[in-house]
Amino acid sequence: MLDDATEWSGEQAASPATETAEPLLARMEVGAIGRRDADGCVSTRPFSRLGSLLYGPNLRLAAGRYRVHFRCRVGVPRRADLPVLGLEVIAQDRVQQGWRDWLAHELTNGGSIDFEVPDALASRDSADIPFEFRLLHFGNARLTITSLSLGRLDPSDDAAPARRRWRLLGRLHRRWLSLHNGGYLSMGWLSPL
Repeated sequence: MLDDATEWSGEQAASPATETAEPLLARMEVGAIGRRDADGCVSTRPFSRLGSLLYGPNLRLAAGRYRVHFRCRVGVPRRADLPVLGLEVIAQDRVQQGWRDWLAHELTNGGSIDFEVPDALASRDSADIPFEFRLLHFGNARLTITSLSLGRLDPSDDAAPARRRWRLLGRLHRRWLSLHNGGYLSMGWLSPL
């Protein structure tokens, strides 16, 4: 098992095709909307709203390309056209290295993000640059994360990372808006931008 304070070069991981990688789920922190089940899986609490489901584990990574992969069970979404889960890859608690969100039907075989650790963010003797992974629940369906792993990709595989997909603006549908108008509160419909 990896120690959070040590560098991980990814030699344990095989090629992307075999996807044998370091398991991370047990090392992740559970957010307020989640709970760790007896079997080690992490589930959303009943009637949970959107928020951070899992985050961590602050790994120091060597330069190279990586894949973070997860598997999950998804309940029936309230709205099939809106995402149920998002995954961020963050360096130094502020530099986003990858992002993706998924609709419920896209999670049949789990999900993954390929990301790169450039030399500037790679772990060195004098640098302490932790990477963390954040799984974000959008309140659209019940979720259970059954596995989460990180593997280093083969350097000879020079495929470009997938383009980032931003679908969160789909939540900007018509909603009631309250405006203060000369001391009065007026209500009306807000149209999406």
